[in-house]
Amino acid sequence: MEKWHIPVPESALAGAMTAATAMTSYQRDRLRHFVAPVIPSMMLGVSGAALMLAACYWIGLVPGDWASPVVLFLSAMLSAAFALVTRAAAGNGNLDLTGYSACLFIFVVCGGVCGAAFLDDQGIVYGLPYCMLAAVAASFFWLRRRHFICGQLAAFVPPLLLLLARSHTRPEWSFAIQLATIALIGSTGIFLLTARTNQRLYALSSEVEHRATYDGLTGLLNRSTWIQRAESRLAEEQRLGRQITCLFIDMDRFKQVNDVLGHSAGDELLCQVANVLQRYEVPDRLAGRIGGDEFVMLLPGLGVRQAKNLADGIIGAIQSTQRDRLGSVASIGIAASTGADSLDHLLRRADLAMMNVKERNRERSFADDSSLASFLIAAAD
Repeated sequence: MEKWHIPVPESALAGAMTAATAMTSYQRDRLRHFVAPVIPSMMLGVSGAALMLAACYWIGLVPGDWASPVVLFLSAMLSAAFALVTRAAAGNGNLDLTGYSACLFIFVVCGGVCGAAFLDDQGIVYGLPYCMLAAVAASFFWLRRRHFICGQLAAFVPPLLLLLARSHTRPEWSFAIQLATIALIGSTGIFLLTARTNQRLYALSSEVEHRATYDGLTGLLNRSTWIQRAESRLAEEQRLGRQITCLFIDMDRFKQVNDVLGHSAGDELLCQVANVLQRYEVPDRLAGRIGGDEFVMLLPGLGVRQAKNLADGIIGAIQSTQRDRLGSVASIGIAASTGADSLDHLLRRADLAMMNVKERNRERSFADDSSLASFLIAAAD
């Protein structure tokens, strides 16, 4: 028996988004559902802690110069503002604005702590631990590598300036280098681990979404997804008073292909039909597989005559791809929307028109359903 090669459907390749675009979509979804409701609240909590520390300076619980609480107060106000910007950007799915506003938040917080330490005659031992804690804690948050790098710089630059602005002992230098190294390694490890986990979650969610949306063999929309999208498009076209037609495509002698040539040949035939439909599936048209050898296509803006010409082109394209399929081509029924019928009613009319083609011994490759199909539906009802 001849061995058949099942090709990858062109519709699956053409309909899939690029990996970068899909990943960006996943990251924006994560921004809206995780980052926006959680991270800004934590950022506001840090701003509140800085404000409380400034109040402790003012009431004398913490000794220090009058300038230190002023710096902390300004830092708390600015960081709270950046926290609100981060929340708004995350809620809108703006990746870069969210990342860079969070970087500015870290810079302001770390700068305020190191500025207060400088004005209060404190050394690097006072400011560095808070900055390194911010660098490590923020490593869970970053969605892109450039945001992680900017965040690390925002956390490390203020203590570095404090280290250079004051004279420090060798033990203090040693402490700063060791703590900074540990924080850098830890934050990098956390970021890489989080990024890898996010990629795996993204891959899993993408696979689940793809299986729930597309037919596993042909790559066309599956029955449930096609019906959902077609109902929305039909309602929109009817609301605007536009023409819309539906093609119901059923393979001829498909069972004989499976029985004589094998199921692999039948699968290849279905993939070839899907590739043909994909050629005609411009952005405003919907093609899908709703049964074993049954396909449908919704054609907004086309009347019956235009749909017949399109169906004729589909039949010719299917014929040109066949080598030896026992004469298997397809029968196509056409149904035009009356302006008030539902998608289910439109599909039933197209199905009846297709059966009319088969009952006429395939004298035509397509049929207008305006008379026969409407009569049969009325009789069935």
